[in-house]
This record gives sequence, C-alpha cells and structure tokens, in this order.
Amino acid sequence: MRWAPLTLRISAGIISILVVIILIVSIIPLVSGDLEVKLSENASDISLQDGTLIIEYPVEVYNGGYFDIDDVRISITLDDDEFKLTSSSEVMKIRAGMINQLNPSFSFDLRDVELNAIAPMVFEHRDIDLIVDIKGMYALGTIGASISYTDVIEWEPLIDRNNLKLVMDTVPQDDEELTDVFIKYSFGASPIIQDSKAKFDLELKSGNKKIGDGSDIIILAVGNDGNIAINLPQDIIDSLTDKQEFTLILTITVDDIRAEIEEVIYWEGLDE
Repeated sequence: MRWAPLTLRISAGIISILVVIILIVSIIPLVSGDLEVKLSENASDISLQDGTLIIEYPVEVYNGGYFDIDDVRISITLDDDEFKLTSSSEVMKIRAGMINQLNPSFSFDLRDVELNAIAPMVFEHRDIDLIVDIKGMYALGTIGASISYTDVIEWEPLIDRNNLKLVMDTVPQDDEELTDVFIKYSFGASPIIQDSKAKFDLELKSGNKKIGDGSDIIILAVGNDGNIAINLPQDIIDSLTDKQEFTLILTITVDDIRAEIEEVIYWEGLDE
C-alpha cells in the first residue's frame, strides 16, 4: 500500500531534510572538501506492509573530500507517551571523489504497539517526538562522529475520528417483526490504507451488558459508507420506543493492525 500524497506528517520529505541537515552539520567539519546533498521529495515513499510502516527515500551525496565516510548509520525513533518505536538504516558508505546514491530505509512494526496506544494512532491527530541519530567514521575508521536531533511532528490518522460517523437506525419492516438495528457508518480513509481489506466488528451494549454484535468486510476507498446489522433480543427491541443510551464498541482490523474505539449512541426512540 502506497502513501501518495503523503498525509502522515512524518513524511519522507520532512525526515529527509532533517537527516540531510544533520549529516551536513556532523560530517562537514571532518572532511576536507565539498559535500553536496540532493534529494527528491517526490521520490520518497511511505508504505504499510503487514502492519509495518516502511519509510524509504533516495539521497544523492557528492563527497568532494579526500576520505571516504564509512559506517554511516541513521536511526529514527518515534516517541509518544504510550509507545516508542525505533528503526535503523543499513550501514552506508559515502565514497570520496564521487556521487553516492543512498537509499536509507526504516521499518516500524505497528503491531508492537499496545491496543490502547494504537487506537489514537489510527483515529486521532497527535504530536509525536521524532529523534534522529546519525553516526559515521572517516580517515580509515580512525575518527568518528555522532549527533542527535529531536523535533515534534504531527501524526495524521489513518481514519480521522472527527469525520467518522456512526448512527443507529432501523429499517421499515414489511409486515415483519423488527429484529435488527443497523449501524450506519461513513468515514474517509488515508491513502495508505485505500484499496486494503478492512474488517469491522461491532459490539452493542446497554449499560455493561452486551446485547448484540455484527461485522462487515469492505475494501477501503477515499470515502466509505455502509451499514452493519445487529440482531437484538426481544426485550431490547420492545424498549426501542423509549429514549436511551447505548455503547458501541467498534474494532477495525486492516493490514494486521487492530484498533478499537468506543462511542455512545443516543437513541431518540421509535415513533409509536
């Protein structure tokens, strides 16, 4: 699954620029010569594969100095109050006197995030600390340098909870006894999960008691809407003429990532 255009603001462009700045600041004092860096934000790529967020971007580095820059490794940490994810690139080498094509890649397994922490990542905008560490050696490995940089980035959700609509309704029965209610849903999906299969599991509760459940599987698009039937016991059906509150627990599973949110349904009652 590809993320284009980028909607997660830990975008490869932002990360690339930070990395390039740090690379220049940390390495230039060690190299006798020019160091030129070029990157193409359009060539950056973020994808989600089997629950793993993968960030890749090409960087072109010209090392005009006399020494190779060896054992260059970049590490990125995403740090939130409830989770910390770290990934490191492969060791890279910036050879002297030539243009070097580098393609650092970082993988973050979102399945490692606890269920109570993954839900805000899936459904909510939030600020996350971005920590970048770079290490490198030069002069035949006799001199090393390392530097760290921390910034705050805005995480944009896969499904914006502010645009997620969940409404409970009934469908007129043609001389048949009412047995089900329907949860109508509508939401927009981030490009990173569009064209992916998603499973929706619903659990409806009255107070602390589970009174029904339902599920559906859809292929995610830019905009998504539909309804899921929940079969209810007769005593609950009989009570639907009254105003009352229900609790709806929605669990979404997409690309091995499972997230859960809870919503209160304010039922206005059926017309007699």
